Amino acid sequence: MLHSPRILAVVGVQEELLLLLNRIPCSFDSELRLHRCRAFRSLSFFVGGAGLNRRRELRRILEEDQPTVIVSLGLVGLLDERSELEVGDRVRIAEVLDCAQSIVYPGGPGSARLATVHRPLFEPWQKHDLMVQTRSQICDMEAAHLLRIVGQSEASSEDTVVILCKVVGDRPEAWNLYADESLTRGWARKSRLQQLAIALRFPGGPLRLRKLLQAKERGLASLASHGEILIRRLLAGGGPGDWADSVFMPN
Repeated sequence: MLHSPRILAVVGVQEELLLLLNRIPCSFDSELRLHRCRAFRSLSFFVGGAGLNRRRELRRILEEDQPTVIVSLGLVGLLDERSELEVGDRVRIAEVLDCAQSIVYPGGPGSARLATVHRPLFEPWQKHDLMVQTRSQICDMEAAHLLRIVGQSEASSEDTVVILCKVVGDRPEAWNLYADESLTRGWARKSRLQQLAIALRFPGGPLRLRKLLQAKERGLASLASHGEILIRRLLAGGGPGDWADSVFMPN
């Protein structure tokens, strides 16, 4: 009989989790500040903050819950405008580069290198320079931090694995559209009046805001779909099997 692994799914910001919580009902654990699945108590979700800045809380969760599989869910920025990948495509990752510490974490199966940066990149020249300097195809702000924290945790064992479920959230040629993306954070939770106020003052006007929201919706919907498929396969199969990609063992 297969035993369900203890799974902790980690996202950077709340909006990367909202659609998934609609598919997998959860209850909020106020003590550890995470969402616990009602149907599978071995499954939890944690919002780690942009750049994974809630690291103290994450370390406590690792110590107390001792998950055996950590899933890193999130949108990534595409660096090469020549790539055929589109918004919503999942990327198979072979390596994660911590740009701040020049540490490379090997994993796979996959073909892409993900560079973890300390701040969002929007300008085309910033993405191009990162691509050339690091030989990376995508970037985020959380993956390397998560791998380091899991690897350093005394609660983690040699069998603890991290699986990256990363979906393209933006392409380089759309940089101008995403430059003001922070103004739309938490859009679904805002009132109609708040949304109207943002639309009226949004740089470029309401039409540009609508295009941005539609692009974000595609990326977030795809992330929720890929995340749900991955998590349900992990629960059904007792953990990652030969089918899994973008698997890392940080210990």
